Amino acid sequence: MNRQRRPTWTELRALLGRPPRAFLIVRRHDANDAPWEFPSVRLPPRAAAEDALRRHCQSALGVIVDDAIPLPAFDYSHGTHVVTYLCYYCPVDCDHVLPLEYAAVRWVDQNQLAAYVIDAPGRTAIQHLPASDPKIQMRRNRSRP
Repeated sequence: MNRQRRPTWTELRALLGRPPRAFLIVRRHDANDAPWEFPSVRLPPRAAAEDALRRHCQSALGVIVDDAIPLPAFDYSHGTHVVTYLCYYCPVDCDHVLPLEYAAVRWVDQNQLAAYVIDAPGRTAIQHLPASDPKIQMRRNRSRP
């Protein structure tokens, strides 16, 4: 039997975090039943993932990302296609964002994320978040003798 291969692509997700543990979630559509998600963009061919993510955050939200710390990658089947998600924790020092390419944006404390309807890949990404800020953890590890 000749099975057709399902289309696949790679999507980048930015888990933009600001102290103490608030994350930016976005809605692509204005409908109240549209799920929230983390800012994302499909990885263009021959593009470096972190560079593409930084460009997207700046053009879609007006946010400059200096650090993009990779989280574990995962595949998610949407039925008709499979997407490989490359998620990055991106600590930022900004309160205001410009929803240039999104219908709505909202900063939400990590403990309150469960109260929002977040798309399935976003829920998986949340599970990969470290218990504390990775930048703080890296600084602690470097300071130990």
